[in-house]
Amino acid sequence: MKGFFERHSISFITAIISFAITLLAVLASTFCFFNGHMDIPLGFLLGGVIIGGLYLLSALAEKIDDKKEATTFTIGVIALRLFILIGVAIIIAFMYYRWNLPYFNLFTYVASYTAAIIINIIVHLISKK
Repeated sequence: MKGFFERHSISFITAIISFAITLLAVLASTFCFFNGHMDIPLGFLLGGVIIGGLYLLSALAEKIDDKKEATTFTIGVIALRLFILIGVAIIIAFMYYRWNLPYFNLFTYVASYTAAIIINIIVHLISKK
């Protein structure tokens, strides 16, 4: 397991684990589709896909920055991550509470983002040992 952490960047590992956790969360909440709450698994799915994709983009930016010996792209991806996550959260809130289109649950979207942050912290702690 230690070799896996040495071969890949922390952002890449976080993305892979986030995708796996998203899949588990969607599978665990599939019963909500049949109980009239399809927004819950779709919120997990949207949040997991967006944050996992942004962590993959971050891994790519880190690889490019390592070649150029700079941090330009990494900082840009961090800013992009912030704007995308907040922008999507605002759109979901408007869809759910203003326009009465409950397709995605705001709280499960935020839970997916929070899970990715916790995963990132754990991966950092494991990779430092």
